[in-house]
Amino acid sequence: MPARSTSPAPARRQQPPAGELFKQSAGVFVVHIPYRGTGPALTDLLSGRVQMAIDSIAVYKQHIDSGALRALGVATAKRSPLLPDVPTIAETLKGFEAAPVNYISVPAKTPQAVIDRLNREINAVLQSPELKEQLAASGVLPQGSTPAEMAGLIRSEAAKWKKVIEVSGAKLE
Repeated sequence: MPARSTSPAPARRQQPPAGELFKQSAGVFVVHIPYRGTGPALTDLLSGRVQMAIDSIAVYKQHIDSGALRALGVATAKRSPLLPDVPTIAETLKGFEAAPVNYISVPAKTPQAVIDRLNREINAVLQSPELKEQLAASGVLPQGSTPAEMAGLIRSEAAKWKKVIEVSGAKLE
């Protein structure tokens, strides 16, 4: 975990399996298949070898639009502009959210004045209509914050996913 962070940024980060959180939140049994990427998972979903997946809207959208796949819910706190008619999972499972958290980190000894300036500039860039449009096209909704807010979010996400991992019984190999 970074010692200091600034606002969320459009860099992709791996997250624990949202399917495990879904299983626990819904109280259902689903066999979790840990794929090594979206490609193999998408192939198996399109072929019918698996019945569901929770993954990036941007990758699945063309298949949803073509009718090959059906979106049942989005894992973000708010409905996605890419799929505005698809409800959030939280509309059924209160509090469910499994969206990636993207942020920029700096070395721990970075002076506070530099962190503050980076934070101001990054938040300003995140308000750019051009950037918002580019990110929205890939399903990302930019949202600025303060370093303290981001540190709190990182702590709460770490605690949430730690619990999901413990309950799942997952082990490093």
